[in-house]
Amino acid sequence: MSSQGQAYVSNQSNTFQYVDFKDVPASLHGYQGRFRGLVADSSISPANSGVFINGSFISGSNTGIKIDYLNGRVIVPSGSGTGLTITANNTIKEVNIYPYDDDEAQLVISSDFVDYDSQTSTFLSSLVNQLDQKTYLLPACFLRYVTTENENAGFGGEKDSKTRIRAVVIAKDNYIIDGVLSLFGDTKGFCVNIIPYEDYPYGKYNTVKSFPYSYSSYITNYQTKAYIEDVTTSKLDYSIAMDKLEKNILVGFIDFDLSTFRQPV
Repeated sequence: MSSQGQAYVSNQSNTFQYVDFKDVPASLHGYQGRFRGLVADSSISPANSGVFINGSFISGSNTGIKIDYLNGRVIVPSGSGTGLTITANNTIKEVNIYPYDDDEAQLVISSDFVDYDSQTSTFLSSLVNQLDQKTYLLPACFLRYVTTENENAGFGGEKDSKTRIRAVVIAKDNYIIDGVLSLFGDTKGFCVNIIPYEDYPYGKYNTVKSFPYSYSSYITNYQTKAYIEDVTTSKLDYSIAMDKLEKNILVGFIDFDLSTFRQPV
């Protein structure tokens, strides 16, 4: 995506407020910012290099704090207190990204969707513990592993693993839906590097394990690639599902068919 179009917004003034998070232990305190989906990639300019705490700049490399890039939080030792003034000038993702396990019908019909643009600057910090796992901030892209099929590809047991990954794009703006479908529809024939699960660059609380992190540099460590054999895009048939959807929710689908040649261990 980053090689084909810009999917982020820069220079967003951000203020973090203390929240008693259910997933943060007593030894730590969490502060929620105005946005989710902070960009972790240091190659994006301007990069999210750190935050200001009580007026002093704290780099993202500081091991005393944790920046939760996925949820837009700053997590500090509990000894720091709950009255810190934490600010930043952030680059944020234009489209939030979530993994999901449900089928598409359950995702679209049973989930609650919140359009962040229509909310106040304190929306996330005031409702964060009320946003359960079935409530999502829009616009968003939901990723799901669908199937894998192994085919014999050569002597010695070489396999061609055929994998389908599905993305569901949900927004209240048709411009975003069309833009995402168009950009990814053009990725047929591309190759993507495969990063082993144990080397996933994000750690606990969605912090980067090694700061600064750059995706384009990181993937050079991994030579196994998946070939995108086909990409299929479509939109939801609203004549069938409109009575089940929230007002103004728009839904698009992207199916990626990947091919990976590998030698089973």
